[in-house]
Amino acid sequence: PRMTDPGLFEELDLSFPGMEAVARAVKREDWKGARRALLEYLRSRTKPRHIYGRKAEVGGDWSTAAADRICEHHIQGQQLGREIDWRANPIGYLEWMHAFNRHYFMEPLITAYKVTKSEKYAREMDYLISTWIATNPVPVDNNGGGDPAWETLSTACRIYMVWMEMFFALLDESGFRDQTRIDMLKSFWD
Repeated sequence: PRMTDPGLFEELDLSFPGMEAVARAVKREDWKGARRALLEYLRSRTKPRHIYGRKAEVGGDWSTAAADRICEHHIQGQQLGREIDWRANPIGYLEWMHAFNRHYFMEPLITAYKVTKSEKYAREMDYLISTWIATNPVPVDNNGGGDPAWETLSTACRIYMVWMEMFFALLDESGFRDQTRIDMLKSFWD
């Protein structure tokens, strides 16, 4: 993300009840401590309530097969490489790239994690999100219309349909790194 740690904390209301430890760390310019305190606040708060990260509801015939295929990087009907190329377009169709950058394909990973609590799925989501963020900085001086990663509809779908669910479902999971959580918060703002 292009946003810096100071920029992230500048955007937050540090006077909000429960954010005292975050505010103290920011005042000292202790960015590592501020990041840690912010995540602790998010993990322990009881308000506001949100709809994300709740227990998955699956049917009796549910399995982890779809999530396991994603872990093997078989995504949207295409076998991608061991290292994901977020600019790949294996079928040469722009709409494939829009769907790829909306991240709907990650939903089975979220469900598999919620049902099994397997760190395997958390680690794969950490890999996917962290590499996506690293290779897709927010465009400068445009609304992202020329970039499938930041096209406005793709951005909204990614955040509200996938990332928010993932963020809250994995808030306490050690296989999903705190740095990735912070980068997601910055990317939300971007």
